[in-house]
Amino acid sequence: MVVNQLFIKTPPFELITRIINAFGLNDINDTREFSKIDMDKHKTLDYFHTLEKELGEYYIPCKRKEYIDNIKNIVYKEAITIFRQLLKTYNYDLYSKERFIKGTKYLVYKIVTKLDKSKKTKKKIKPKEIVIVFD
Repeated sequence: MVVNQLFIKTPPFELITRIINAFGLNDINDTREFSKIDMDKHKTLDYFHTLEKELGEYYIPCKRKEYIDNIKNIVYKEAITIFRQLLKTYNYDLYSKERFIKGTKYLVYKIVTKLDKSKKTKKKIKPKEIVIVFD
């Protein structure tokens, strides 16, 4: 049975916790931000190289080909995509924003609940007064 458009079965929370640790965070409720610099420091991409077989058993076959079969050649953007997909199975997501670090622009990420992310991304629209006149 398929869980959603990506997974045959829900990945275990223990796997997601190990991936969170590979990004240098403590747990799913860790509110620290991380970037490509932190991923380099914690060798996150090297850790993803070891997960091919384990992640492959959860993805549906067509998505496995796209995301997992070439995991040896993974880049930062693809690692973030896989991480985001796994977090969504437990109603979490990654919030991203641009930040300048030592004069270079980087994307920084933070784990948030889906509810928190929707609050941050919604535009605050002030209601307009409308007057309808019938002559």
